[in-house]
Amino acid sequence: MESAAARAHGGLLRRAHLCSPADFTTIAVEEARALGVDELVIYLADHVERTLVPMPGRHTADRQPLSVEGTLGGRAYSTSSVLEVGSGSPLQTRLWIPLLDGTHRLGVVEVGLRPALGEVSDALVEACERYVHLLAQVSVSKAAYGDIVEFVRRTRPLSVAGELQRAQLPPATFATDRLALAALLEPVEAGGGDGYDYAANGDTAHLAVLSAHGEGVAAATSTALALAAYRSGRRALLGLEETWSLVDGALTAAPRPVTAVLAELDLGSGQLRWLSAGHAAPSLLRGGRPVRAGDAPAGPPLGAGAGAVRAGEPAVVRWALEPGDRLLLHTPGLATATTPQGERLDRDALCRLVERYDAAQGPAETLRRLRHAVLGPGSALAGDATALLLEWRGGHERTLVPALPRRARQPVG
Repeated sequence: MESAAARAHGGLLRRAHLCSPADFTTIAVEEARALGVDELVIYLADHVERTLVPMPGRHTADRQPLSVEGTLGGRAYSTSSVLEVGSGSPLQTRLWIPLLDGTHRLGVVEVGLRPALGEVSDALVEACERYVHLLAQVSVSKAAYGDIVEFVRRTRPLSVAGELQRAQLPPATFATDRLALAALLEPVEAGGGDGYDYAANGDTAHLAVLSAHGEGVAAATSTALALAAYRSGRRALLGLEETWSLVDGALTAAPRPVTAVLAELDLGSGQLRWLSAGHAAPSLLRGGRPVRAGDAPAGPPLGAGAGAVRAGEPAVVRWALEPGDRLLLHTPGLATATTPQGERLDRDALCRLVERYDAAQGPAETLRRLRHAVLGPGSALAGDATALLLEWRGGHERTLVPALPRRARQPVG
């Protein structure tokens, strides 16, 4: 099995050098045959994580999109688990394997196996899972050179403002052995003023949620400039206050002012430092309920003409997190949304919903469920709605990685 896996991996990597993004699916199918794979279909999640859409190719003409809810592919995607099922043929077994770039959930892969001896071993399932992991990493690198991934993931065209906005954002899911985080941003097609960013550098996690006043290209341009200035300060190793001042100065000529929360979390101790520029304070959730730590005096929005940071302004707030705590950063559009049931949200209601839709998979699945419950058909938004949810040392980061085959294989009736 090791030699078969080496042939599959080596063949994929060798041919990936000169393949176009649109040809990648065909190459993935052909090289998987070294493992005894009879069929292989790559499904990508759309931007709102409601549907799994098959990548086009010679081998996928008969495949239709799958709902994340109520399908085996959706179950593999939402639980990051490997599922093994019968295919209707006594000689073939079918696997559903999550497509993960690290812990970033891209979609799922349907694998049809027809092993030579008619038996699917744990070693073969593990080899297929490792092959799919390699597919994820190669597909992400290839996506930078073409538009096929975006063609598949989009259910409707993006506006110019939405295109600018989406181009600035990091992946919506990330985890290490000490944290798990996820983000959402709505609406997907016609956004503009909201943005988020994060980075894990050594023992520090850097977080930012921003919201430019208004909508459209002017708001998207202001947020893009704010994100660029924020990253410039972070990569120059500036502190929170100095980064605040840098962003504020960069936005003096921007079309719109920007509100923001900037935060730094010490991943070893759980010490959190944050400050607000005209923005709602983060919410700290512990044991299923919000912890009242008090709001800091919010400074003026960035780029509003307030100039450099003055002594004592903005106030840097310090919180001590405990293992399992969750930190929720959000923009005003989410905390003022109206749900399809007619409930108008505020911060307390939003925290209750986060806990209601908490899931064993942690922040990523919590926000996916929250998005569909609160921001689905019939909801009303007064602008963009963005959330960044982080869990510190809660243990859910491990559930984002498929277990070893002997534990992951789940007979499905």
